[in-house]
Formats: sequence, structure tokens, C-alpha cells
Amino acid sequence: NQKNLMIGEPGAGKSWFLTNFIEYLEEINISVIRHYCFTGTEDNLNEQRVLSDVFFGNLISTLLKKFPNIRKEKENLLAASLKELNLLLSKIDRPLIIIIDGLDHIERTLKISTSLSKERTRIINSISQIEINKNISIILSSQPVNEVNPLIDNYSFKKIDLPKWDIEKTKLLMVKFNIDDIKFDE
Repeated sequence: NQKNLMIGEPGAGKSWFLTNFIEYLEEINISVIRHYCFTGTEDNLNEQRVLSDVFFGNLISTLLKKFPNIRKEKENLLAASLKELNLLLSKIDRPLIIIIDGLDHIERTLKISTSLSKERTRIINSISQIEINKNISIILSSQPVNEVNPLIDNYSFKKIDLPKWDIEKTKLLMVKFNIDDIKFDE
């Protein structure tokens, strides 16, 4: 499927899966561009990561590094917009995967910020307008939040639910990595 939305609870392994998937794709020479809406609680760029212009700038910059031959197609050298991204994506003639991780953090960051506005953080709406050709696929990840539902309901994104980790699966993973099962008093 060219449009996928991976949904999972915190700690389900969304980012872990994507990191390993990116490594795999690069090993088989499939190009990947990605944007992280969240990298961690200690991230000083947390608010910038959810800005639409930073989102487009990051994707366009990475796209131009991976496909330097399309630089000549860029209409505005310094623009970072949906229009510029779509223009460049239309020139991609080999497999490319776009990965956007942490969509649930956009609304969360917007709620606690004193400087951000909804108008400057319209990444989810913009994703629905990315024009993809037969060579391009998009993989998104998010915790289950209402803001991503329009991508499934209105824009043909296939929802992939990651199951929650239960205690049995966790213990199996601990055995696999030779980690002791230590019980704490409380």
C-alpha cells in the first residue's frame, strides 16, 4: 500500500520499527526521507519540529540530498512549501519512502506552547495533499489520536494497528536479549 498509518500506544514499538525498517530499506537501496515530529522529552527543538515550514524544509532538504539531479526543478530556491515538495516529488523516478513519525505530538505540543498557532502546525492536513506517484509511498506513525482519523477516513491511508505489549511477550523479549526479570518491592 502506498499510504500507511501505523497506530500504537506509547511504547508499542512504532519508532523502533521505523528505525529498523529505514536501515533495511537503505540496505536494499530504497531511498528514504523522514521527519520526526518528536524525538524525546529533552529535545530543545520540540516546538520547531511541529511547524509546517520546518516539516517541508526538512523533507525538501533531504530529498535534494538524495536526488541532487532534481534541484534544477525547484521553482523557488529558498521555498519550503507543499507546492515545492509536490513539484520535486513529481520528478522522482525510482522508489522513495516518506516516513513521518510522531504525528500525535503535534496537537500535544500545540496545547502546551505559548508561541505556536494551529495555522503554523498544519502538518496532518498537508500530508493529505502530498501528491504521490507510482514510485512513492508514505508511512506515518502516531499514537491513537482523533487528529489522524481524517487521513484514514478521507484520504485512503491504510490503518495498521500495532498490538499492545503484554507481559508474556515482554518476558520473551527479555529472554531473547538475556535480560534478568527482577521484581521490585513496589
